Amino acid sequence: MCGHYYSTHSRPQNTQELRRRGPDAWQETVIPGMGYFGSARLTTKGTRVDQPMILKEGVLQYNGATHNSLHQSDAQWVASHITDTLDTIRSLDGEYALTWCTESQVTFCTDVFGMRPLYYYSTGRDITVSSLPGPVQELHGRYYRCEANRIYTWDKASGGIRQQVNRQWDLSQTNRSYDQVWQMWEKSIIDRYTPDSSIAISSGYDSGMVACTANKFYSDIDCYTIHNEHEHSDVLRMRGDIHSITTIDLKGEHGTPELQRTLAQ
Repeated sequence: MCGHYYSTHSRPQNTQELRRRGPDAWQETVIPGMGYFGSARLTTKGTRVDQPMILKEGVLQYNGATHNSLHQSDAQWVASHITDTLDTIRSLDGEYALTWCTESQVTFCTDVFGMRPLYYYSTGRDITVSSLPGPVQELHGRYYRCEANRIYTWDKASGGIRQQVNRQWDLSQTNRSYDQVWQMWEKSIIDRYTPDSSIAISSGYDSGMVACTANKFYSDIDCYTIHNEHEHSDVLRMRGDIHSITTIDLKGEHGTPELQRTLAQ
């Protein structure tokens, strides 16, 4: 999950929920002339990167899962390209939320579908941006949620916020086959799957498509299913002939109170 906050106003105290989004690390930093930063980190691929990322041109906070760098650290890739701010944001492939601070402005946004939430409020003089609304509410008494497919830029001199469209969609239909749909589907699985990944599988069509596509490109796939009366056992058994599936029965051998609490979270 990960998450972050940034504020020119002060350090928020209401960060408990934000901390839970990053079990790897929690880092708070004060940078004179820039403001207050807090980052919760959960590393899912690549090298662990400490945040905020302090660069020569500015300070970056990023959380998400983008696939421009394949299976390397996406945070490092974003940091190495962020000086071309708008072009870099518009090129990102995946789900993300980021805040980029320079001496003159603050740019922040969520991804084109708004999968990674980001909240903000500006008084004109100050601004606070956060992955959860709590810190913004605490410091300003109100908040807005960033809209999907919008890039926000707060100008420090004027105190105004400018919005720009992230991606322009061309919805005209020019293809006469479904080939590109399946090509993009396979690319999405290749981008997201790593040797450390596991697949949560059910007897439904969606997880079956994910597992079958991953099996096309990778071997030794680990799949897990939480067995209950709603699953189609015959389908799971057939999938078990292809994949190594571990079945977890909450009332059986694996149904310890600790596991049940973990799964409930």
